This record gives sequence, structure tokens and C-alpha cells, in this order.
Amino acid sequence: MEEEVADQKHLLLALPQEKEQTEHRTIHDAQQEVKAWTHTIGVRPFSPLTNMGVLTEEVGEVARLLIRIHGDQSFKHGEDADDLGDELADVLFSLLCIANQNNIHLSEAFEKNMQKKTHRDATRHRDNPKLSS
Repeated sequence: MEEEVADQKHLLLALPQEKEQTEHRTIHDAQQEVKAWTHTIGVRPFSPLTNMGVLTEEVGEVARLLIRIHGDQSFKHGEDADDLGDELADVLFSLLCIANQNNIHLSEAFEKNMQKKTHRDATRHRDNPKLSS
């Protein structure tokens, strides 16, 4: 029992300390924080397939709020546009879990993806008459 407590204390120390409001986490920091958090809860993480379902559910919650904010539907009692940030953070958390489970460094993947988009789509959107004002 004492060993378990010592392990949990070690893992809690591995969690990044609260950051000042002006300081922002990097994607790498967020992945490490999620990894440390999942080790502190004392159960195995959800399976990748379950995490995919959770991600889909969270994206649906974002869609529901965007429909209320920008679409034709009004908010139900208890719903608030301010919930959008929290729901987007839930999406990010689920995405970070999936990336960690698959040993994907999202900072590197995002950088490669932006380079691909920059080269592939350099003029495509600018030259699209549907997007011209």
C-alpha cells in the first residue's frame, strides 16, 4: 500500500504545475500532462476504440452548441454558448489520449500537416471563386 501511495505521489509530481494565465501549454506539454494524469487515476486507460467513441461524442456536443450559436435552433434551458470552450477542450483531451495510445507526437504531426497544406493548397483556396468576396 505504501508503495502505491509513493508511486501516486511520484506521478502527481510529474504533472505540470499550474501555469500563469499568460503562459500557454505546448501540444507536447498537453500530451505529457494527459499521459501523467491517466497514470494517476489508478485504472487502465480506455481502449483506443472507446476513446474514438468518446471523441465522436464530444465532437457531437461541439456540433450541438454550434447549431445553437450559429444555426437556427435556440438554446435549451441550461445550455450556454460559454460551454463551447469546455466542449472543445473535451475534444482536445480525447484527441490527446488517442495520440498518446498510438505513440503519435502531435506537435510533429501538426507541423508536417501544415507544411503539406501550405504546399498543396498554396493557391487553391485563393483561386476558388466560391470563396471570393
